[in-house]
Amino acid sequence: MIQSMTGFGTAEKNGFRVDIRSLNHRHMEIFVKMPSFLIEHEMAIRTLIKNTFRRGRFDITISLDSQQKISINTNLKIASALCKAFDDLKKELHIEGPVDLRSMIMFKELILSEDIEYNPDDLFDAVNAASASLYDMRAKEGEALGQSMSGILRKLREIHNQMIICIENSIYFHIDSLKRKISNLLSTIPVDEARLSQEIVFMAQKSDLTEELARISSHLEQFALVMSKNEEAGRRLDFILQEILREANTISSKTDILEIINLSLDIKTEVEKLREQSQNIQ
Repeated sequence: MIQSMTGFGTAEKNGFRVDIRSLNHRHMEIFVKMPSFLIEHEMAIRTLIKNTFRRGRFDITISLDSQQKISINTNLKIASALCKAFDDLKKELHIEGPVDLRSMIMFKELILSEDIEYNPDDLFDAVNAASASLYDMRAKEGEALGQSMSGILRKLREIHNQMIICIENSIYFHIDSLKRKISNLLSTIPVDEARLSQEIVFMAQKSDLTEELARISSHLEQFALVMSKNEEAGRRLDFILQEILREANTISSKTDILEIINLSLDIKTEVEKLREQSQNIQ
């Protein structure tokens, strides 16, 4: 079953909160925002997402609540060195005033460090649960997209059937058109029916759209099959739609029957609707 590329999943486990938002993207992009002390787990989190999904932009935010046990460690050696350096600068530059903590606050990353107790299993439980939640939402969105696209596909089949009828009747249009042209040019001369038949055959061959119609029918069947069986359908569906557009353009260029031209335009209109929706499919 097809899957949408847009969705949101969230989960919490023992102080960890994980939010994952996914959006449309031609390939896969993963952005992780989390506390620096968790950075060692980033690659494992990226691998988990890559093993679960195939396409899309993923924004992952990991945060902790206030229940985590946090202790602050002070590096007194660096603090003392900074304090002495500031004091030396004061004397060298003749700056008045004491060296206080406000002078050192910009260097807090060097002086202070956090020591947080946590269980990595809790982190990955939260990531897995958020990923599963996102997967379910993308699947539901994909189901809704599939229903909408199936409706457009039915419309395309109807247009295709109308076009078959029009093309089957086009031979009579060519006969009448050619007879009128000949009669207008040679109104006093009887028409050679044998010669006329030859011209009709030539015109019919020139404007034969049987192959194009057969290919459109095949593409529509392929489209439905891919939608029903492939979770990674987006690129393949887009390729099939390009082929249908190609056949519709060929039909327009090979006929001068207005009704058939209009039907080919209808096909292109419906295909564009499908392309808009297929852009959101994994």
